[in-house]
Amino acid sequence: MKSKYIALLTVLVAFMFSMCDYVKNPYDIEGPSAETFDSTKRVALLEEWTGHTCIACPAAAADIDTMRSLYGESFVAISIHDNFFAEPCPPHALPGCANGAPGAFADDFRCPTGVSYSTAFPDALTFLPQGMVNRLGYPGNSHVKTRGAWPGIVDSIIQEDACASIHIDHIYNSTSRALDVRVWGTWLQSYTGTINVCVMLTESGMVGWQTNGTQCDSEFVFKHVLRECVNTPGSIAGSPLSTGTTLIGTTYSYSLPSSYTIPVAYDATNCHMVAFIYDVTTQEVLQAWEEDL
Repeated sequence: MKSKYIALLTVLVAFMFSMCDYVKNPYDIEGPSAETFDSTKRVALLEEWTGHTCIACPAAAADIDTMRSLYGESFVAISIHDNFFAEPCPPHALPGCANGAPGAFADDFRCPTGVSYSTAFPDALTFLPQGMVNRLGYPGNSHVKTRGAWPGIVDSIIQEDACASIHIDHIYNSTSRALDVRVWGTWLQSYTGTINVCVMLTESGMVGWQTNGTQCDSEFVFKHVLRECVNTPGSIAGSPLSTGTTLIGTTYSYSLPSSYTIPVAYDATNCHMVAFIYDVTTQEVLQAWEEDL
């Protein structure tokens, strides 16, 4: 029996080393230096649609956890709850596996920015889970991908040279719950196009009901839940950053015109800011970054 355990351990160790050879982390960040490090590789942003009565969505959540473990800061996720499967119960019919438990599936993680996402990318609602990785493939109807396609695209993106670096500076007043944000960076390549910047607020750590196949999980931990676009609330448009041709070495900076107040219903200690810059015409996300609140 001991020999079987040794053999299994040998296989696991070999697998771990093979992953290290396969996955390339373009960052060399330690602690506070993340604030000032100019990344030269792209960060992959997954924008995925999910819902607590979606029976296949827990598997997608596990995929996201795995990619986060593998790719670290090179991978960022936003989970959008805006669809039939995100409806609270009632009006959504209570899944049978809840056995009529009081308060089951009563959470409502929908938000106006989620509606904006679904309006802009309606193909994502055909079935769940689905998502976009840096919105590649838009507008050719190939931008929405099933979960099986996500890892390969993410691995490809994070090995590409970035058009620009991106960083987040912020000040949060825990008493007033006022948040001030500045997004800044440097163009690492010349780029021609109209560029907007978005600052999304996400929250993790909420515990609630979730269907998983034919079963119900009453202690499911929701992560990366979209709460709001703080610079254009209720819209995913974001704010203008540049237009025309931007030359290599050009710096950029965007600050919220006024403080954003974190709603009291959100646990600020579990909130995150996701900033990204994207091409307005192609919708492609050029660079992204996530920072704890």
